[in-house]
Amino acid sequence: MANAPGTHPVPEPDYSSEALVYVSRVRSATRRVTEPGPEYDVEATLRNMREAAIFDADAPVRSARPELQAVKSGVKKLSSWYMRYLAAQLNSFAAALLDWAELMARRAQDVEADVDGLSARVEALEERLDRLEGQRLPGPGTRAASVAEPAATTVAEPVAIVAEPAA
Repeated sequence: MANAPGTHPVPEPDYSSEALVYVSRVRSATRRVTEPGPEYDVEATLRNMREAAIFDADAPVRSARPELQAVKSGVKKLSSWYMRYLAAQLNSFAAALLDWAELMARRAQDVEADVDGLSARVEALEERLDRLEGQRLPGPGTRAASVAEPAATTVAEPVAIVAEPAA
């Protein structure tokens, strides 16, 4: 097909090896973002943590041997004030830690929602890139062959724009 007068053929893009490596790295990074990760039951984990985070200062004193039960009861009476104090501190710490864990769980859910939105955008960009590249990447040292466009595309001559002087 002959070029129309005043038109020039548009050269097909020639991808350098650096450009191909870059495109490959971008595609790899986008795959990591769009691949689903393992599912975790955050609510059940937090519920289990709440149940396990209660420290009891009331130690059991039962024993099959009566003399050991008497010794355990005496030790319990002597140390109960200290054990209650220690358990109260541990319970306060556990409650604060669980509040922090719940906050982190909410933030993680927000991040997951953002990732889902970004994944959709990345997929749309990949589709656009595939369309623009002609559905495939050329090998090193070859020219990209577009499936949608004919081989000889022409562009009109550039027109010079002259600015008018200010009045």
